[in-house]
Amino acid sequence: MGKKLFANIINNKYSWLYLLLSISIISVVLSYISNHLIITDAVYKESVVERFSRGKVQYIISKRFNYEWINYLLSPVFKLIPILIISLTILIGAYLNSYKIKFFQILNLITLLSVINLIPYIYKIWVFYNMADFSLQDYRNFSPHSLIYYLRKENLPKWSLYPIYLINIEKLLYCISLIIGIKYTFKINLYKSILLFIQTYFVLLLFWAVFISLIIILLS
Repeated sequence: MGKKLFANIINNKYSWLYLLLSISIISVVLSYISNHLIITDAVYKESVVERFSRGKVQYIISKRFNYEWINYLLSPVFKLIPILIISLTILIGAYLNSYKIKFFQILNLITLLSVINLIPYIYKIWVFYNMADFSLQDYRNFSPHSLIYYLRKENLPKWSLYPIYLINIEKLLYCISLIIGIKYTFKINLYKSILLFIQTYFVLLLFWAVFISLIIILLS
């Protein structure tokens, strides 16, 4: 049943679009809950009250949600960009390895796996929804799924923070799911699936980590 459903999703030309819209709607709902029910005006005010005058604080709070709708409208675009980059990278790897695959099948797989990225966000909202006292900084820094959460950031070089952050349960689950997904989508054995994963997504992830680290070094 599971394999049949997976095959139906992968082989439908428009699955990626339905999935993208569904993920975007869920993301918008989560973002709304986060901004309106978790990060209340009181929590937001506490984070800026020491840096601005009382009048300025009130002005900032009154303008908090002025452009919120733009983020909601652009949500599918923000999600589609990394999906396309990963899909194209895997497509290039498939071509170099002489695998016969259609781009929409890879696009369907990567969009489907994007659901995993929602898990930490859902967990964070659940934790803070039941928390009585916290600051905006507490909310932003909450990432118990990542190794960086358990280290003293002040003792680490700034350039290393993002690569260490990438060492997390969400990314591990995504990588394992991607390897399995490649195996069944490409109809290849596990060894070839792992090899294609390393040649494409893993290299892309390393490149991205190095790129962000270089940006941090240049800006610091």
